[in-house]
Amino acid sequence: MNPNQTTANPNPGSFNTIESTYSQPEVTNLIQKAFAPALDNVSMDAMPLFIKKTVGMGQGDSIQVNEKDFTTYAAGMPEGADAKKGAFGVGFHKQVLWKRYGQEYDITQKMRYTMQWLDVISDTVRALAQAVPQRINLDLTHQITFGNAVSYVDQDGEIRDVSTGDGQPLFSATHALAFNPATYSNLVPGAPQFSKTALEAAELLTVSNIRDNFGVKKTMNFSHIVTSDTPSVINDVQQLIRSISDPAQANSGVMNPNQRKYTHLKLSLLATDAQGNYDATKQNWWGIAALNGTGGDRWQAYEVVWEAPTLKTMPTNGNNGEDVHNDNWTYGSRGTCNRAALSGRGIIFSLAPQI
Repeated sequence: MNPNQTTANPNPGSFNTIESTYSQPEVTNLIQKAFAPALDNVSMDAMPLFIKKTVGMGQGDSIQVNEKDFTTYAAGMPEGADAKKGAFGVGFHKQVLWKRYGQEYDITQKMRYTMQWLDVISDTVRALAQAVPQRINLDLTHQITFGNAVSYVDQDGEIRDVSTGDGQPLFSATHALAFNPATYSNLVPGAPQFSKTALEAAELLTVSNIRDNFGVKKTMNFSHIVTSDTPSVINDVQQLIRSISDPAQANSGVMNPNQRKYTHLKLSLLATDAQGNYDATKQNWWGIAALNGTGGDRWQAYEVVWEAPTLKTMPTNGNNGEDVHNDNWTYGSRGTCNRAALSGRGIIFSLAPQI
C-alpha cells in the first residue's frame, strides 16, 4: 500500500462511474498533512566562555596564541649603579586549526509539485539555519565537558584536541609554568558538590594558585559560576548568589556577599557525551571562571571564526537551482570555526561525581 494514502482507500481501487467520485476517493484524494512542530534546540550558551577572533579571507587556516610574561617587581638600585634589566618571556602557545561544518537537505520535484510538504520545507530552512551554530555550541561546550582529558573523539569520528598549552588537560592539579619548576592547580580538592564551603575552596585557589610563568602571584577577575543545567545544582547556585538575609532576623540588614559577585552561566550541553546525548556522570560538575573582558585578567580561551554560519542559497541559473540529474533543490548551511584553551588559569572546576 502506498504509504502516502489513507487506510480508507481501497487497494485495488473500486469500480464505478466517473461521476460517483465520493465512492472513488483515490480519484480526487488531496490528503491534508499536518506536522507537529520540531522540538526546540538548546540555548546557544557557551559563547561567553571564549574570546572571539575573526580571521579574514586569505589570512590562512590557523592562528596561534601565545603567553607572554614580564618581570613583576623592580629590583633595588644602589646609588651609581645601573638599573637591573627586566625579563620578558614567551610561555606556552596553542594553535587553533580550521574546522568546517555543513549540512544539506534535498527537496524533490514531487514535494514541490504536489504542494504537500510546504511546512516541512519551511522547517527545513529553519533547521538548516540552526544546524551549524548548534554544532559549534556543542563543540565549544565540549572544551569543558572533556576538560579532564587531552582529547576526545567527536561525533564525526575525528580526534579533537582539548589540552592546554602546557599539554595538560584543561582541569589539572599539576599545570606547568614555563620558567619555574612549580605547578599550579585549577581543580577544587576532593571534587565536592556545589555548596558555600565548596565555593570558598574554589575561591581559595584564586588567591593561592594564580601565578605567571615566572611563578609570581597574580590576580584574575573571577566573574561567573559555571554549571550544567541540572536543576538541583542550579537551585543551589541561585540560592547562594541571589538570596538575602531574612528581614525578621537580628541581622536583617546584612546583604549576601555573593549577590553581585558572580553571574550564573548554565551550559545546557555540559553533561553530554561526544554525540550530544545526556551524560549523567557530569551532571554535578561546576566551577568558577574569569570571563569578563579580553585582557590578562580573564581566562584565555579562544573561538576563532573563519566563516560565520551561513545559509547557502540556490543559484539563479535559469532552472531554479535544480540538479540537472534529479531535479532536486538543495538547501545547505556552512560555517568554519574552532576553539582552544591556552591555559588553565582563569577557570577552576570541581568534577563532582554523580550522586
